[in-house]
Amino acid sequence: MQSESWQPPPPIVTNTAGTLVSARSIELHGPWGHVFGPLDLDIDLGGVSVIAAQAGAARTALLMALCGRMRLNAGSLTVLGNDKQTTVFAQSSIACVNELEEVRPSVTVRYLVTEQLR
Repeated sequence: MQSESWQPPPPIVTNTAGTLVSARSIELHGPWGHVFGPLDLDIDLGGVSVIAAQAGAARTALLMALCGRMRLNAGSLTVLGNDKQTTVFAQSSIACVNELEEVRPSVTVRYLVTEQLR
């Protein structure tokens, strides 16, 4: 029996300017109306960043958008030098967000199927 220690893969960094996330005038509107924005945001590489906001749909939607899980209605978002939502989605993950486990009454079957297909 061989035992190998797990090592995380090296980070994929394509932006040399030291910026993890750069967002300009990002906005999100859903079937239930305005969710958040316009918002400008910069997060530097390394360390820990805290997004302090009241619990609810806006905070959850912002975190999902920063991970490529929600399509923005306006603005530009770059994560690790990538501005393509599918690339950001493929290189990120979400954990421990309780609001993602609940299905709100305003969420339609069409919305759930579309999110699952993404």
